[in-house]
Amino acid sequence: MEQTADEVKRLKACINDLISILALPAMWSGYEPAQILSTLLDVLLRMVRLEFAYARLDNSIAGGAPIEMIRSAQRRDPTLQPQEIGQRLNPWLTGDRGRSPLVIPNPVGEGTVSIAPLRLTLQHELGVLVVGSRRADFPTDIEMLLLRVAVNQAAIRLQEACLSSEQKRGAEELEQRVLERTSQLTAANEELRKEVVERRRAEQRLGVQYVITLALAESDTLTQVTPRLLQAIGECMEWEWGALWIVDREAALLRCQSIWHPPNIDAAEFDAICRQKHFTRGQGLPGHVWQSHTPIWIVDAIRNPKFVRAPIAAKVGLRGAIAFPILLSGGTLGVMEFFSRMMRQPDEQQLATLSAIGSQVGQFVERKRAEEKLRQSEAYLREAQRLGHMGCCAHNLSSGVFFASPELFRIFGHDPEEVKPSEELFRESIHPEDRPFIEEIAKKGRSEKSDFESDHRIVLPDGSIKHVHHVAHPVFDDSGDLFEYIGLIMDVTERKQSEEALRQAQAELAHVTRVTTLGEMTASIAHELNQPLGAVVNNASACLRWLSANNLEEARQSAALIIADGHRAGEIIGRIRAFVKKAPPQKAWLNINETILEVIALARSEVQRHRVSLQTQLSDEAPLIVGDRIQLQQVILNLIHNAIEAMSGVNEGPRELLVGSAKHESQGVLVAVRDSGPGLDPESLNHVFTAFYTTKPQGMGMGLAISRSIVEAHGGSLWATANDNRGATFQFTLPTGDGNQHD
Repeated sequence: MEQTADEVKRLKACINDLISILALPAMWSGYEPAQILSTLLDVLLRMVRLEFAYARLDNSIAGGAPIEMIRSAQRRDPTLQPQEIGQRLNPWLTGDRGRSPLVIPNPVGEGTVSIAPLRLTLQHELGVLVVGSRRADFPTDIEMLLLRVAVNQAAIRLQEACLSSEQKRGAEELEQRVLERTSQLTAANEELRKEVVERRRAEQRLGVQYVITLALAESDTLTQVTPRLLQAIGECMEWEWGALWIVDREAALLRCQSIWHPPNIDAAEFDAICRQKHFTRGQGLPGHVWQSHTPIWIVDAIRNPKFVRAPIAAKVGLRGAIAFPILLSGGTLGVMEFFSRMMRQPDEQQLATLSAIGSQVGQFVERKRAEEKLRQSEAYLREAQRLGHMGCCAHNLSSGVFFASPELFRIFGHDPEEVKPSEELFRESIHPEDRPFIEEIAKKGRSEKSDFESDHRIVLPDGSIKHVHHVAHPVFDDSGDLFEYIGLIMDVTERKQSEEALRQAQAELAHVTRVTTLGEMTASIAHELNQPLGAVVNNASACLRWLSANNLEEARQSAALIIADGHRAGEIIGRIRAFVKKAPPQKAWLNINETILEVIALARSEVQRHRVSLQTQLSDEAPLIVGDRIQLQQVILNLIHNAIEAMSGVNEGPRELLVGSAKHESQGVLVAVRDSGPGLDPESLNHVFTAFYTTKPQGMGMGLAISRSIVEAHGGSLWATANDNRGATFQFTLPTGDGNQHD
């Protein structure tokens, strides 16, 4: 009976233990694998009276590194870790784990222990459980039953915990992914929002730049375009009040020129204050921009000390503000300012855009000023060309493009609206007689890439003829190649007519002067004629006497002398008639020495009458020249006559007159008339060739002036110098000429 009672007692204890073990899953609800394993080891250690209990979970269920735990009934070495105990047990955990009991060295203490290794497995192996006891009969059948039930319950719960953990991890991962995706979407939405905002702002900036550019292109003045500028910037950049301040240079002040705001803004009082207000440099918002030449952005103008109009702006509700300069050639032409009814944070890109607009407006003003100056310059040039009767042209040699000014069309008698300018059009207008000569000059200039000029005639469409002076200048590109000729053509018809009238007047005056000179030499001329005439009378009387005496030979000789004296008188009269003959100038080759001797022969009696010693030094090397013989005789006779008159008042010393010629260094001739008269003072030297200036009481002052004009018309020059001792020397040079006889 006692044995049966003990069995019943053990059976009840076993049932209680089984109930306790079966109750564990309810307690493990929500536990992590490590918590389940820890509770299992604690329960088994007390329930089965174990020496130790060791458990290890694989990393697949632990969710990371393997979990190892140890529970010991006795105090063990604290330095002994579960991993080390696991290493000690590893040799008995391989092979057939069902063989029991196993007696091994105590891994947690001294002596030996009986162990029972059990696998934590369900669908797959989760880990291992090793329990040990010092009892030799360990484990009993009941203990193995309890251990297996406990291991099965733990395996089931661990599997559930594993699944739950995996589900939780999956949920957490899903939630994390959702959070990450949500964060990414939020960031993407924020980037998209920023991109939309930035794109909208970029569109605003592009829109305002387009409107500004269009407005500037369609306007002529800043005053005209200002309202459109203020409205465009205000509407595109979302500003609600704008104004333009212009610098008054004379007063050194900024004055309000124009104001803009939408109709729904009641800013009449603020408008009136701004129109009445003016700012000095550095005063107020516009004045600070004027001083710094840089834009200024104010978040809240009402609270800014630089904003002196804050009280009035507060009534309107204007808060945010920006102002930027209109720059012109490094200086500030004006200032644009804008306001908003809300505070606005600085926008660097908008600042850059508005600064660029300020520079663009400044360039517009500068360009318009330059265009106005160019229009004035062109108007002045057109008027100058009209007044000067000159036109300009340009011929691009590579493209063939030909430009002609309106005045050039007028000179050639064409209408620029009816004909197209071309080189052929103007070449065909050249007078046929002058065309070969002009084409040769142009061809030579182009081949030498040099300037060339010419005087020629043109024939207008109506058949009339004009005289023009043409000057052409070459233009070279960067590589030094000739690509264009720029020309200036001047209508010199009136000048030619004036020159012709002047030549006629000079010829008339020269003729009068010659007649006057001969009038002053009447006595000498009469004396010159009396000599051959007296000889004729004497020889005629002798001839009559010889005839009465029948001496024919002597009578014949007297008659021959009469003929010779008659020819002599005829030559004198011929020279006088030729000298005073009124005829147009006729240039021809002549010997200057012969011309001088002819004048001396004409003036010989005058020389003798004034007791003047006349000498000549005529060079045989003097070349032939082209000139009008009568005009040059007039010059020489005038110089000789003036020298004789100058010496007529000299009572002391000899009266000497030297007329010479020589070859000049310029391949021409030099003629000099030197006297021993009173000479010329420095003042007379400066005025002696001036018309109507004379040192003679009865003189007209035209002789030397006419003489100089004659010499210069021949391409020479006439001047006077004072001699070292006394007297003066008048000399002139004449070029040899090219043989071409032009009027």
